[in-house]
Amino acid sequence: MHSDFLSELSWQKAGSGGVRVATRENPRVPLVGRSGEEAVLEGCIASGTGVVAVSGDPGMGKSTLLAWAAERAAAAGMTVLAGRVGEFERSIPFGVFADALADHWTAGADLSAAGRHALHREVRALLERLGADGGLLLVLDDLHWADTASIELVHHLVRHRPRGVLVACAYRPRQLRLDCASVVHIELGPLALDDAAALLGVPAGQCGALFEAAGGNPFYLEALSGGSASVDAALRGEMDALRPQTRRLLQIAAVTADPFEPDLVAEVANLSVEETLGALDELMTADLVRPENDLRTYRFRHPTVRNVAYHSAPAAVRHSTHSRAALVLERLGAPAETRAHHVEHAARRGDHGAVAVLSSAAHDVVHRAPATAAHWFATALELSDEERWELRWGHARALGLSGRLPESRAALHGLLAVLPADHPDRLRVVAFCAHVERALGKHAEVRALAARELAIMTHDTASAAVLKLVLAVSLLQVLESADVITTLLDDVRAQARASGDTVLEAGANGVTALVGGDARHLGPAASAVDGATDQAVAERLESVVWVAWSELRLGRNRDALRHYERALSVALSTGQHHMLGNLLLGRANSLRWLGCLAEAEAGAEESAEVAYLSGSADLHALTLAVHSWLLTLRGDHVRGLEVARQAVDVARAFEGWHPTIARLRVGHALLAAGSHEAALFELTSAGGGLELPRVPLAYRPEMYELIVRAAIGAGEDAVPWATQASVAAESLGLPGCLGFADLAWAHVHAARGESATARASAAVSRFSSAGQRLEEAQAYLALGGEAGARRARALFAECGVAVLPVGDGLGTLTKRERQVAELVGEGLTNRQVARQLRMAEKTVEGHLSRIFAKLEVRSRAGVARVLASVDR
Repeated sequence: MHSDFLSELSWQKAGSGGVRVATRENPRVPLVGRSGEEAVLEGCIASGTGVVAVSGDPGMGKSTLLAWAAERAAAAGMTVLAGRVGEFERSIPFGVFADALADHWTAGADLSAAGRHALHREVRALLERLGADGGLLLVLDDLHWADTASIELVHHLVRHRPRGVLVACAYRPRQLRLDCASVVHIELGPLALDDAAALLGVPAGQCGALFEAAGGNPFYLEALSGGSASVDAALRGEMDALRPQTRRLLQIAAVTADPFEPDLVAEVANLSVEETLGALDELMTADLVRPENDLRTYRFRHPTVRNVAYHSAPAAVRHSTHSRAALVLERLGAPAETRAHHVEHAARRGDHGAVAVLSSAAHDVVHRAPATAAHWFATALELSDEERWELRWGHARALGLSGRLPESRAALHGLLAVLPADHPDRLRVVAFCAHVERALGKHAEVRALAARELAIMTHDTASAAVLKLVLAVSLLQVLESADVITTLLDDVRAQARASGDTVLEAGANGVTALVGGDARHLGPAASAVDGATDQAVAERLESVVWVAWSELRLGRNRDALRHYERALSVALSTGQHHMLGNLLLGRANSLRWLGCLAEAEAGAEESAEVAYLSGSADLHALTLAVHSWLLTLRGDHVRGLEVARQAVDVARAFEGWHPTIARLRVGHALLAAGSHEAALFELTSAGGGLELPRVPLAYRPEMYELIVRAAIGAGEDAVPWATQASVAAESLGLPGCLGFADLAWAHVHAARGESATARASAAVSRFSSAGQRLEEAQAYLALGGEAGARRARALFAECGVAVLPVGDGLGTLTKRERQVAELVGEGLTNRQVARQLRMAEKTVEGHLSRIFAKLEVRSRAGVARVLASVDR
């Protein structure tokens, strides 16, 4: 734990009015004027979890407050780990976490293949393990200097708070902000006059001028009270008192690192170990540096001390020190990413060795810290005195992976403008450019890109086939004419067969199946993918994605899950991390249709995390829509509706299918909440009318079943919608789709007071054969009776669905069923209910049977209890 008090910058002054400073012998500095902030931190420490952010201008006491919190947390039995960011190490990936976690992190872990989202989960799990016994306080100071990868990890911990872990961070508000409702914010402002006097140990009447000059800033108050108008001058005065050799070593240490290792500094300074240790003794006596707890490293007493030491060295000395540090680290076998920080400060244009180090370092960290990789690629480009297309490609790709999609797009188009048409890697650049365009929701640009590239090709090749498949998928996503898409896919198949590219041909077959709703093409596609090597899959990964996507939409859910999982494994092992968001979302969808809702929700959450990191609003909208769907299915329609509306807001700017699916999920959540009229409007208007022209054919039966339920609940005629469900399902001929049509008709018959047994039984059979356990449960519910309800409950439980809570049960009642339930709850007999509602007594009995099943009660008294509990 680092005691990093701002007052340590002051100097001791003789006499009773002097400022009390922290030293190794007396580490505690009392907090003055921060009682409110203390109380907030005490509450956070007592809760033992969450994120607290301390913000304020330089010198307001952020570090002092964090050190106070660390002492209180340690006294409460919590483990305390603390890290601080140095101003001169802003490009080092995860620097603040490496400082805080130190030896706790598994240094040998292969994080490059895991990618950022997996690394984030690993760190969260590590923190939870460290906090399992008594809790953990993780202190992250000076976060405004942190690298982008560290900030992303902090945001992850904000969104997914580790159990038993309290994260306390400090930053300057003009340089960083953590905007999240769950973060506890403490904003430090100037001290009041009385508090300033207490800090200085003098009467308030004696420090008015000093208070005005310092603006109530604690740091400036203490500095000015020492008799100097400049902290910088005061620190330089301390350094001038050192022996020349000791002062030189301090400057070299400031250039090298904070904390620093004596052996490394000795080599860089070209001093013996004895000379170095002697200089360190002098620096510790002057309290400019302090040993760490491990006694193997030393740290400057405050970042400002290091800053002044660094800038007190002449520019030539700083340059040569960075250069020598890079050479020493290379000789010691340090990886390129450790040396890159020094190389970029020491290199000059035309230094090919420096370009190689920076390029290697960027490649090493591109999946863990793509923003840092983009910076190093950019620096390498500035240093290079020749055209290096691979550096431009690395830079553009790193920008895309870091979520800076518009910049990546510009860099990719700039690269394509100079890359020869016959360059062997041009297709790779084009494919990534198409991915970036899709991620930005620019489907028209994807089509234009593919058409332009096809136009500059002199003959049909495998590359042309790949581009045609990209174009076909993009046209499908905006519901273009099937004839146009089919013509493209026929060309892809012919070219793939001519070149023996079985995986590319599989991709064409998969998309063909989806265009025509004909699952017969999926068998050959699946066989080709299953028989391909991992290398062949890696080269045509998007083709495998299209096969899995088609399988998912056409009811081959187990095949889809298998292929998504294989594609995920290959993507991770080959560094194709830009594909992860769609792959994780596809896997989550597959699990949902197989009735594994808890796993599906976890997968959707992981996909949302990747979408956030990718910067793709289009993917973000889709992940929100799927998450809403899962929340609604699991019974949380309140959150489901909230998330669906967020999806609508995000998707509004894009063309294609995603805005429609977002609105359909709003309708689904409204239906689950019992808002039948609103649900009917949302579902039908989003779909575009009776034939749902805005909804892909494979999605329509599910949507029609929802609309039928909404129409019945709203008292509207549901027959036209059930008829269309049959038309769509029969054109597809898939068990799951036919099951939705049967279930829609079962709802219609039940609403009319007719027997729904035949249709509900057919739906049960179809969903069972399709492996759709959740829909099978819904069909059993429609079947009615105690046996149907019992089987529905068992299936719902297997799927991870809360079995019809009271509010949800009432929400599933139609308007007529609600009327019957209320009259039964008032004590009326079936005959009295029939007379009042002008229906046959037999019809009342049918309604009552379904009411019992939906409310999960066995008697009229149970109905009354449910109604009474809601009224309360």
